[in-house]
Amino acid sequence: MKKSALLIAVFMACIAQELIGQNLIAVQNGGAPSFYTILDTALLQAQNGDTVYLPGGTLTCGTITVNKALRIFGMGINGDSSVATKTTQINGSLYLDIEAGGSSLTGFSLNGLSLNFSASDIHVSRCGIGSLTINAGTAPPSTNNVFYENTIGSINGSYAQGNTFFNNIISYFMSNLGPNNLFRNNIFQLAYPWFCGNENYGHFVRFSSSFFENNIFLHNSVSWCPLMCSSDNCNFRNNIFIDDLDVDNLCPDCHAFDNFVNQQSSTVFIEGTYHLQPTCPGKNTGTDGTDIGIYGGLHPWKDGSIPANPHIQFKNIDNSTDLNGNINVNIKVAAQDR
Repeated sequence: MKKSALLIAVFMACIAQELIGQNLIAVQNGGAPSFYTILDTALLQAQNGDTVYLPGGTLTCGTITVNKALRIFGMGINGDSSVATKTTQINGSLYLDIEAGGSSLTGFSLNGLSLNFSASDIHVSRCGIGSLTINAGTAPPSTNNVFYENTIGSINGSYAQGNTFFNNIISYFMSNLGPNNLFRNNIFQLAYPWFCGNENYGHFVRFSSSFFENNIFLHNSVSWCPLMCSSDNCNFRNNIFIDDLDVDNLCPDCHAFDNFVNQQSSTVFIEGTYHLQPTCPGKNTGTDGTDIGIYGGLHPWKDGSIPANPHIQFKNIDNSTDLNGNINVNIKVAAQDR
């Protein structure tokens, strides 16, 4: 889509919201945008290939099924960086089925995201995802989905395979991922384990043949909660562990090489951030020569998590017209380089 059309859609949505006091959803299909007040209706009326612009504020729904390829933009997930528009929060879940293959989602938070019925080639970036489910037990599996620069609570893969996770912050646990999934330059906070049987808990449960590279694991193992449980054939290369890494007890046929173990989080990060300290062993030692963690790799974390579409930095729109029917509008929009 041309930037001029995108700016018109955002500009018109801003004016309409101010004048009628509603958070309007803009759906762009070639020419002039259409506006909606209800997310379910907007996504139902959108056509394959359309672009959907979500406003700042909270959009409440249940679970919405998306059965077409859409580009969905929000206003961002970081309140400090989305002051003029507010952040975009979906109080509900999106369920993407096979016809949604090729969609992209960016710049909003939501309670849950499910990619089911072989939904593939979906890109999700700079979103806040409470729980992520990829291919809930259906066959063939979801593949070739890309997740980067997101905050993710938990992941249930249901044996999904061939997906990639770059530069995400993952908080809790992950389970049931099939072969050939790649995790690179993520931070695993691993604050909450998951039960996997025989009185054992783990943060990675029922994993098979996945590859972990240039990540940071903020996990301290204890006897009742190892890093992995009921998993096999995973490889760990060039990661930082705030713990030791006992590969012999990690999982059958797992392999670990060139990792930095027994690190202290106080010596890894600059206080209050996920930027590496200059003396951290992960500084410029990623396999590509950049930092280990979310600020290295192909998708370095963008502070503020602003989506790639032009971002409204300031807006001031009068509530009414003057005697001549004119309305004063002052909007400052900044282009984004990525």
